[in-house]
Amino acid sequence: MRCRFASLALWLWAIAAPLDAQIDVPTYTEAFIGEFQRLNPYWAAPNSNEAAVSSLLFEGLFTLNRFGEIIPLLAQDVYISQDGLEYVVWLRGQPAESGPALHPPALWHDGLPVTAQDVVFTLSLLRSRNFPGDPALRDFWRTVESYALSEFAVRFRLAQPLASFMDALRTPILPEHALRGVRAAELFLHPFNLDPIGSGPYQLASLHSEDGLHISEVILERAPNYTERAAAPFALERIRFRRYEDLAAVIAAATAGEIDGYASRHFSERNALLETPFLIHSTIAPVIGMLLLQWEHEWLADLRIRRALRESLPVPQVIQSALPNLVVSADAPLLATSWAYVPSPAPTIDAATARENLHQSLADYENDAEAWTLRLLLRDIPPMRALAQEIADRFQALSLTLTLDARPDSEFQAALAARDFDLALVELDFSGSADPDVYDFWHEGQIETGQNYAAVANRRISQALEHARRDTNGFHRRAHYADFQQAFVEAAVAIPLYSPLFTYAIHPDIEGVQWGQLDSSSARFRKIGHWYRAKEAEYE
Repeated sequence: MRCRFASLALWLWAIAAPLDAQIDVPTYTEAFIGEFQRLNPYWAAPNSNEAAVSSLLFEGLFTLNRFGEIIPLLAQDVYISQDGLEYVVWLRGQPAESGPALHPPALWHDGLPVTAQDVVFTLSLLRSRNFPGDPALRDFWRTVESYALSEFAVRFRLAQPLASFMDALRTPILPEHALRGVRAAELFLHPFNLDPIGSGPYQLASLHSEDGLHISEVILERAPNYTERAAAPFALERIRFRRYEDLAAVIAAATAGEIDGYASRHFSERNALLETPFLIHSTIAPVIGMLLLQWEHEWLADLRIRRALRESLPVPQVIQSALPNLVVSADAPLLATSWAYVPSPAPTIDAATARENLHQSLADYENDAEAWTLRLLLRDIPPMRALAQEIADRFQALSLTLTLDARPDSEFQAALAARDFDLALVELDFSGSADPDVYDFWHEGQIETGQNYAAVANRRISQALEHARRDTNGFHRRAHYADFQQAFVEAAVAIPLYSPLFTYAIHPDIEGVQWGQLDSSSARFRKIGHWYRAKEAEYE
């Protein structure tokens, strides 16, 4: 049975709909693995199926261009006060002082204009104490006041300057008229989540299920109201997402010509995708694989020992040996694609000298040399086990034994949060943000409540991150982040290892595929308006 869903909570009920007729318009079909639960960006985990579809349905006030720069989307202009505390955003449709609007209003899929009231309504939901989504999102917007100044103008007032606030204004906007009267606590189970109204380039055409329990297919169609303001032709009239059980089933579908594309969920899928008949598009994912050194451990609090570990680990060789063609080596705590990135000088790798320095340092502690053992926490998946073993083998040359503590994801995250490790292989995920702010990862104030899992306490690093976060001047921020990266190296805070390769396998008939800076896997669709089918085909 195929059906159009009306609501999804603890159970799912459906309204029967006739089988689709053959799709005879240019269509792109992408495979997905896993579940679709809700087509609402606020319930979509980063890089999830829901996030990918939501990115085609909903928009924020601003977006990114191909260079990672923030540009208007639903907005048409912005004013920032000199003290960095006040922002006024004019939406499309705002009249100029001496004439008509610079741009016509953006329209929701049902034809109504996107207004300041929609922005204020969305943010009121996010800052509600009962908002059932990401607590960090709720806590952030509770620090920001927002008011509608006119039909197409919104004023924001910040408690303190925040250089990354423009990036925060990329948050998706929901239609107030479709959700009027809905409280934040009710939104999670609201029918809107499976019958959404957005302002993006595509709108929901239908949802299908083959068993009445799981969504097996999502079909989007080009939104007529968006076409009027589109700068691209949007030659693909329909986007279809089709569910498969596992990667083997996806590859079989690709070989059989049933699908046009698949986006890798993790770099461990890359080698299998290279064997498909599809073209492989690759770019650096917004992730840094890092070897954390627990500063609360007696030995690792010692700068001499941290430096000895770093100077014994030839990262490019380790990565090439353990994760060939899956990742690129990293040398800094910021993404190599970021405007704030500064290449770090490669440490002099000398295992013999590192061993001598380590032994001299450890001699200051009352430990038997035969008991020099540290526990390495890692996710229990094959690529991480291979990398952990390679690192353990390198450290063995220092007479240092690593005990590998491989755990499933849920236990791994709990151990990180509890700082229950000596060393840890982690992936710091920057998905969803184009700003280089890494305050949560390395500031000393984030040890208890943030993501500073290694308990790094370095005042110079903290000050550099504080200044960079407050300074809205891009030139000055660059200098602050350069100071942060230099301090990171000098203090041997942790050991950057790699950034994964994001792999997108696409049928050769799909052309015009391009993207700029990839701040999340769903950003692959940012330029979908330029995609087209190179050949006439039967659209199944």
